[in-house]
Amino acid sequence: MSDLGESAKSESSVSLGARVAGVILATPELAAALVGGRPILDRLVEIFLAVLDRVIVIETRTNPPTYSDPRITVIPSRTSDELHAVLCAIEVLRTDVKGVVFQSIVSPLTTESMIRALLEGDGSRFRLLVHEGRAGRPIYAPSNSFEDFLDSPEGGLLAVLAERDVELVEWPDSSVLAELGSDSELFDSSETH
Repeated sequence: MSDLGESAKSESSVSLGARVAGVILATPELAAALVGGRPILDRLVEIFLAVLDRVIVIETRTNPPTYSDPRITVIPSRTSDELHAVLCAIEVLRTDVKGVVFQSIVSPLTTESMIRALLEGDGSRFRLLVHEGRAGRPIYAPSNSFEDFLDSPEGGLLAVLAERDVELVEWPDSSVLAELGSDSELFDSSETH
């Protein structure tokens, strides 16, 4: 399912992608789950780094993995709340980036094409992948929205999105809607750790 062999980045996504970080929320029960024989977390990190210059992994396991690649930062967290994950990443990134592409590990089918589609705008607005009107993952959040996250609204990430100008990006297939747990055929539950 991975599109790691895709052609070169578009000019607009190259300039924006160099200033956007990926944020992946890894929950303990799913971080070691396998898709196509590979750990989901490793697959997502690899895909994000193919398009973006930096990845922040918000890791909720007691003993998070370590990576030798300096472009990857692992931040331990005691909660798997999506808004908290974004807040942790913002604390690390602050003014270093133009925005973040946020991905929960429960949505495992992200591709380079999806990330590039989120980066096609000018970087000033939220961009959300949708399929047939249903919101999916990942999500692009511009740095001008970071203060909204810091206010920690009730309702979490969805509350922030509801109050902002969000550009919907129609995706041609339902892979942006896939979630582990509800789509059990996507991964080998017998191979989770």
